Amino acid sequence: MAHHLAERKSSAIDFDLVWKLQNVPDDLQGCLAGIAPEIAAGIKSPPSGVSNISEYAKSQACWSRISALTLKPRGDLASFSISLEEEKEQTRDAKAIKAIDDEIGFETLLVKSIDRLPGVQKVAEGNRLLSPLSLKALQKAQKGNFQLTKPERNALTHLFSRLDEIGLGPASWDE
Repeated sequence: MAHHLAERKSSAIDFDLVWKLQNVPDDLQGCLAGIAPEIAAGIKSPPSGVSNISEYAKSQACWSRISALTLKPRGDLASFSISLEEEKEQTRDAKAIKAIDDEIGFETLLVKSIDRLPGVQKVAEGNRLLSPLSLKALQKAQKGNFQLTKPERNALTHLFSRLDEIGLGPASWDE
C-alpha cells in the first residue's frame, strides 16, 4: 500500500495519524483488505521453476512482480494519506525532536551522576578509555559545568558507550 501510494498517488500513509489514533483507520483497513487477496495471489503463484514460496516471497523478483501490479484500493485514500512533502516534513520534525530528547536525556544523566563522575574517570583511566576530549568533558561536568561543546558531548557519549560495553557504564548504574 505504501509503495502504491508513493508511486501512483505521490502520497504516503500518515503514520502519525495511525500513532495518534493508536489504531489503523477504517479506510486504511478497507484498502488493505481489498488489495491483500491480489497481493497474496501474486506471491503464491511464483514463476515456473520456483518451488520454495517462502524464499521467493523474500526475493527481489517477487517484490518487482508485486510492485508492478495495478492495484485498485477501495475507500477514501485521502483520509489516511499525506503528501510526500508532508511526510518529509514529519520525518524532519521527528528527527529534530529526537535530537532534543537525546540531548535532554544526556544532560539529565550528567546531572544525576555528578557524584559518580570522579569514579567514572578513574575506571576510564584504568581501562585506558579516556581521550583528551572525554577527560576535558568529564572534568567540566564534575565542576557542575554541563555546557559541553558538541565534540565534548560526543566524546563523553562515546566514553559512556565504551564503558557500557564492559559493563561499567551508565546502563549498569543504579538509579
